[in-house]
Parts: sequence; structure tokens; C-alpha cells
Amino acid sequence: MTRRWTARGERRQRDSGGAKVKSGALFAIALFALSACASPDRAVGSKELRKLGNSSQAAQARQREEKHLRRVAQAYADRNHLSLGLVVVHDICEPGSGPGWFFQQETNDYKVACSMSITAYYGADLKRMNDVLDGPLTVDRGQGADDPGTADPGQEVYYGQKLTWNTVHDTDSGHLVEDPYRGLSNDPPVSRVVREPASTTVAGIRKQYGMVFELELNSGDYYKVFKPGKAPGH
Repeated sequence: MTRRWTARGERRQRDSGGAKVKSGALFAIALFALSACASPDRAVGSKELRKLGNSSQAAQARQREEKHLRRVAQAYADRNHLSLGLVVVHDICEPGSGPGWFFQQETNDYKVACSMSITAYYGADLKRMNDVLDGPLTVDRGQGADDPGTADPGQEVYYGQKLTWNTVHDTDSGHLVEDPYRGLSNDPPVSRVVREPASTTVAGIRKQYGMVFELELNSGDYYKVFKPGKAPGH
């Protein structure tokens, strides 16, 4: 009887020791997880992302940036022989990353960053091709130096701007201006999509005018909220 009782006691001790080890490991994991969630360097959740992206400061910055990009898009039409046929606005707000398990993940300095792009499509008369090409290739170069190393035939690239064109006779699919992607999610402020006019197509513009231009404008981060102590200059 004594031996059997002792064996049971040893097993209980071993089981109890194993349980303590497992419990300690689980506690350590939970502690790390709690620390990551409580850290000021943590990633923001969906609710906070929407709150920051919908703030009055974000809304004002968004309006200013969209007005500026639309003005640049319109300038290409006004200063050249172009007809602005379609404008697509894509505005997104993204959360910065936070520390992962055991703080091994690289993190961003910001809580949220919002950026915007505008793609404008223009029609032009084939009979005035030379006049048209002489215009857009020189407009707004003050925005930044051109980068000829990244340009293809029928394309000109500037800082934050890219201009592509082709005619109704072009068949090279690699340089063909296509209709904007329709699968973008419209879920502001995470992803806002505006298409004006909604029914206009690039194929329709090309057929009507004979020549179509695509101008891509990118804002960079027009609005950003930094984590505590991470703002520039800290």
C-alpha cells in the first residue's frame, strides 16, 4: 500500500510541476500580448482608424488635397488642346503597424496615414497631335524633375505625376490606356472612390476624340497622426 501511495504521489508531483510550467508559459504569453496592446507603439484598430480618418483635421486636409489635385488635372486641359472626360479619385487611410509577438515586428511611427490619387482621362483630336504633345510634356515641370529612366514610349513621368497616351490606332496592349479598375472598395475613410462621370469610359473617350491621355497624380501622405513621441523632430 505504501509503495502504491508513493507512486501516485510522485505522479501527482510531476503532473503538478508540468502544469505549473504550462501555466507559467501561458502567463508569459498573455503578459506579452497585454503589453503589446497597452503599448503606445501598438497598431490602431478599425474603430480608432475610422475615428482618426473622419476627424475634422483629416477632413480639412482631404478637401485641400483633392482640390489641389483636381486643379492640376484641370490645368492640363486648360493649357493644352485637351478635353477632360473622366476623373477618378481614390482616397485611402491606413493604420501603422505595431509590435508583434515578443516585439519582434518592425513598427511604423504613425497611427494612421491618409493618401490620395487622382487619375484623369482626356480626349484629344488626332489632327492636332503635334500641338497636343508639345503641351502636356512641358506643363507643370516645376512640380519636380522628370525621370526619363522610368519613361516608356507614350509616357512621361514626373515627381508625383505620370502621363500616358495613345491613339485609336494603337494596338500595343503594353501601352494602351485602359478603363479604370472598378473593383475598388468605397468604404470611407478606409477607402473612398469617386468616379465622375460614372458612365464615361476610356474606350468611349478614345473613340470620340481619336486620342486619349491618362494622367496619374499622387499626393503622398496628406494627413498623418504620429504615435506618442514619434513625431518628426522628437
